[in-house]
Amino acid sequence: FMLNDLLYWVRCQTNKLEINLEIVSIKTICEDLHKIYNGFINAKNISVKYNIDENSIVKIDKTILSIIIRNLFANAIKYTPQNETITFSTLKTESQLKISITDTGEGMTAQKLSLIETSKIARSTPGTQNELGHGLGLVTCFELARKINAKIAFEIAEEKGTVASLIIDLKQDSPAI
Repeated sequence: FMLNDLLYWVRCQTNKLEINLEIVSIKTICEDLHKIYNGFINAKNISVKYNIDENSIVKIDKTILSIIIRNLFANAIKYTPQNETITFSTLKTESQLKISITDTGEGMTAQKLSLIETSKIARSTPGTQNELGHGLGLVTCFELARKINAKIAFEIAEEKGTVASLIIDLKQDSPAI
């Protein structure tokens, strides 16, 4: 995945990223990612729940959407302790679709969140079982989200967990409909 993320990040930086719109089911993407990460999930005995509306379907670049959700989910797994829970959820209005991944992990500090949101420098910290990262995941996600008229937002509660959300603009002039 790291090489693929790097390739997409470079395409973003050089304005050579092509957006290919298709109809995508959010639930299907989340379930597919669950299967990919099942070994890591089982190793930590993490419970994964779904509060995804069956009508959470969007016309968007499936690859970009998958990269973003995959990175947010991988971080949730990385920072969630054993025997805890991660929940996928969606909230759709006329103007936006919010896809959230909520973990019951250690949470993030406001300072760390600020560094992530404002930096183009890759920074990674070890997970709850000293899992390592390359630091490009969230940097790439922020760049890719902008390309599909979306944004990433975090709700943090130190020691209680993190809610990472991708908020997709569904207005008619947006690449995501």
